[in-house]
Amino acid sequence: MSFQYLSKDHNNYVINSKANFGTGAQVICSKDDILRVLEFSWSMTFGVTGEHRSFRSGGQYMRSDLETFIDVFISKLGEVAFFNMCLQRPSVKHITEVDYACYGKGQWDSADFIINQQYHIAIKTTKHFGHLLLLEQKDWSTTAGQAIYLPNQHAQSKGKYDFLFFSRVKTNIKALFKDIRLQKKSITVNDKTAILSQLRAKLLITLEVVGYVDNATLAYIIDEKYILPQNATLNGKTRMDASNYYLQSGFFSKVKINPPNTHAFKI
Repeated sequence: MSFQYLSKDHNNYVINSKANFGTGAQVICSKDDILRVLEFSWSMTFGVTGEHRSFRSGGQYMRSDLETFIDVFISKLGEVAFFNMCLQRPSVKHITEVDYACYGKGQWDSADFIINQQYHIAIKTTKHFGHLLLLEQKDWSTTAGQAIYLPNQHAQSKGKYDFLFFSRVKTNIKALFKDIRLQKKSITVNDKTAILSQLRAKLLITLEVVGYVDNATLAYIIDEKYILPQNATLNGKTRMDASNYYLQSGFFSKVKINPPNTHAFKI
């Protein structure tokens, strides 16, 4: 395997192998997809049906409900991108549905997707300008040459993902919430209808699947200590909240699909 470590100058790490946004598999989503993701994101935060962690494994920073909503929204759209991409691939005879169930803290399903009743797939998602797959160091280990996601090691998959796909999402949701916060000092569960309606009217979304890595690659980056440490600085400006294993966007295996009619979706 041939990968590349981040460039390093003292405690500052710099990305040196990029696959820019737009070079991956471009995927479209439907109005129904977006509505379901909005509902799910609300339920997992302001709606308190479920509850996402307010911090990363080994992290120090506590996220607000608003920050968590945006993170959940982007993460679930990455799953939608992967699912819709798979619908265009003849080799995918069967795929489990996008999971919109709301779990509490400390609860996970065994895999984001199972393909052809055989392959367990994990999806990691970042914003459109992101170039790093980040895996929380405390959540991952290797056993007998296989990468294991420790929170799921007692599940059906035994914590092993056969492949991990990396998605990116470009959206204006953060700017829309900034406008909402200028109107409201706080957001409560009773604001759901008004806020989701305001978001639906102005949302812009572009999705892509950057590529994928297999389990052997995950084990390699863990064993070879591709680590971005806690409190390190990335590209001279972003301080890392937790220690992560990483892989740069330029090293993912590409997925080829037929280009959609449009790259952007607006409700």
